Amino acid sequence: MDLVIGSGKSAITVPVSTAIPPTKSGDFKFQYGPIEVTDPDLQTIDIVDFISWAATSFGISLSPGDFPTSLQALTIGLVLFKLDMSTGTVEVEVAVGSKQTGKQPPFLDSWQPITGFPIVFQSLRFDVARS
Repeated sequence: MDLVIGSGKSAITVPVSTAIPPTKSGDFKFQYGPIEVTDPDLQTIDIVDFISWAATSFGISLSPGDFPTSLQALTIGLVLFKLDMSTGTVEVEVAVGSKQTGKQPPFLDSWQPITGFPIVFQSLRFDVARS
């Protein structure tokens, strides 16, 4: 079984491995990660696709247009995904950055909001949780 975050070409597929059925009814728990941003297997999705998915999936009043244009051009890497059906808790943690085709690491977790301005955000994370 897989969980899919996003849709279309930039969707992330999270393989689920857990005991089914759970030992106690309604006690389904799953955790994917944490994964280091330097890991070549880090799965990525365009931030615009992630925001749209999160707004729809979690009922959040949020759209890609709510973010600065420079942020909309970024990619996110899935660091952590937790699901606990016994409490109804869902948590998704992502790193913000960009893909580096042909370079190591393949994902760079930094963002320079204004080109040429000497401010760069490093290791920027978003954590979306619902309980």
